[in-house]
Amino acid sequence: MTDTSSFVRLFFLRMESEGIAVAALHGWENGFEGQLSDVDLVIDGGAFKNIAQIVAAHTKACGWRLCQILRHESTAAFCVCSSKQDPTLVVALDICTDYRRNERILIRANELLDGREPLPWGGYRLSESTELRYRFIKGAVKSKDSASFVPIFRQYSETAHKELGKWLMERWKLQSTEWNGDGISQTWRDLERLTREAKVDGWLNGLMRVLLRSRQPSGLLVVGMNDAQDKAVSRCFEHLYFRRQMKVNHFRPTLYLNLVASTLIRCKKLQNIWKRLLESSLYLEAVPNESPSQLTERIAAHLENRCVLREGLSILQ
Repeated sequence: MTDTSSFVRLFFLRMESEGIAVAALHGWENGFEGQLSDVDLVIDGGAFKNIAQIVAAHTKACGWRLCQILRHESTAAFCVCSSKQDPTLVVALDICTDYRRNERILIRANELLDGREPLPWGGYRLSESTELRYRFIKGAVKSKDSASFVPIFRQYSETAHKELGKWLMERWKLQSTEWNGDGISQTWRDLERLTREAKVDGWLNGLMRVLLRSRQPSGLLVVGMNDAQDKAVSRCFEHLYFRRQMKVNHFRPTLYLNLVASTLIRCKKLQNIWKRLLESSLYLEAVPNESPSQLTERIAAHLENRCVLREGLSILQ
């Protein structure tokens, strides 16, 4: 059985063997060993249009599943993958080309990939200067705690700091930051404001993405579980598969918005009218005599089948 670290490393190596440039955005230091959740990486823009097929081929080769693809920007795909032998063995490949926020391009893919550096096991990381640039602007637009990043940013070389200062001035007309909590916080506030004022690129793609999320929610209703099943499902799928969980007695119309927001809803009973109105891929009914492990396996397979149909993944059919 392929573990999470091997699964991730093999993805990088597979891309290189196919002539597709890819690089870890950060978090590469230990070769992705240990506890993993999501792995941030950038891929060549020409390959991104086939990203579902690319990741699906990798999961098939490793004996894994592609269970979800959450598209939070038009050039980003959060691909949730898990082992067919153990659905609790899960990792997300958070793949982007251009790094965007609210459809505003912050760093282009070719800029991210330029000067990428090889890693001991065969994959690639960003260059040190580009990695600092990426982490700095990501911290700004995601309202991170600046104080917690002071020791992280100080680990980068003086050259990387100077390159960041140059980029901030040329791209955003901002003076170099002081490398303390207050200095970073002030620069982040200014930078975040400037990114919000930047030109929106591809607004139609962004609109279509939002509409598709509404028509094809990434959440799931699991209905009629006993206590043992409920506990197992909650534990197995609390990590990465969905954004959040909730438990309810009955489904009601307002909960459709929770499904759109990628929520796992553990529901005691689903009325027949909702079984007729809801798309069948949005709910799954537990069977009283199936074991908790059988149910979690069936849910993972259900998610994979839904992903196959939505993404048109003939490679898995």
